[in-house]
Amino acid sequence: MAARVEARGTLVRERDGSLAWRAEVALRDGAATTALARVEGVHGAIVLEGPPAHTPGPQLVAIGLADVGVPLREGLVEATLRPDGALAVKRARFAFAGGALESGAAVLDPDAGLDAVTLRARDLDLGELLALAALDGLSGAGRLDGELPIAREEGALRVRGGVLRAREPGGTIRYAPTDSVGAMAAARPYDLGLAVEAFSDFRYEQLEARVDGTLDAALTIALDVRGANPGFQNGRPVELHLNLEARLADLVRAGRASYRVPEAVEERLRAFSEGRTSP
Repeated sequence: MAARVEARGTLVRERDGSLAWRAEVALRDGAATTALARVEGVHGAIVLEGPPAHTPGPQLVAIGLADVGVPLREGLVEATLRPDGALAVKRARFAFAGGALESGAAVLDPDAGLDAVTLRARDLDLGELLALAALDGLSGAGRLDGELPIAREEGALRVRGGVLRAREPGGTIRYAPTDSVGAMAAARPYDLGLAVEAFSDFRYEQLEARVDGTLDAALTIALDVRGANPGFQNGRPVELHLNLEARLADLVRAGRASYRVPEAVEERLRAFSEGRTSP
């Protein structure tokens, strides 16, 4: 691991003659690559004890980028390093699609890999998600919440049975077809043509997206929406279904250019530099 590190500690001889140590470590701008993930921009003031190396309790660490098959940015992780080398995550939060992905308890074992975990999606931007779809001309607005169950299968992280649902009062989906799609829609006025016309300015009241697939490849998104287009059949209420493919890895745009260390971690680093006890 590469990082700027400051440390202070103590060495104690136990009653059985063995040596034990305790260290306070300030870690700034750390980066590392393991079998589980590639991380950059790691900051934190942590306490380590040993041997073997472990933390006496949960430690708070900020992560600029964690690439676990899909890049996650602006993370705040509270976790315990166990004596067996596994990382027991108490909670984690990463910025994603204009909102956040959050997890509860999970275990990262360097030998077994990632334990199954369910990520809670909070306040995601539908427009940012639709921008990932392999369908030119598709856009939208609205906010989504939901859950994405993730497990490692055959060496890759996979979502099975993920569901995202729109917040009230809904939002919009608009589709401006390419010339080729427009020509096909004109030739099929009773199916594709109707769908293209309805999606030209669709105002949805309910939206549900079912998500399945591998994080580092294409995900399938089955989109079910209910609402109306004011200019389509006099605004008659309709239900529409759309199957999409999307690559979540493409969501990351500018990396860590605007990343700032969260105040909770920055205060711990200041306390370390000033010789104070971390809050």
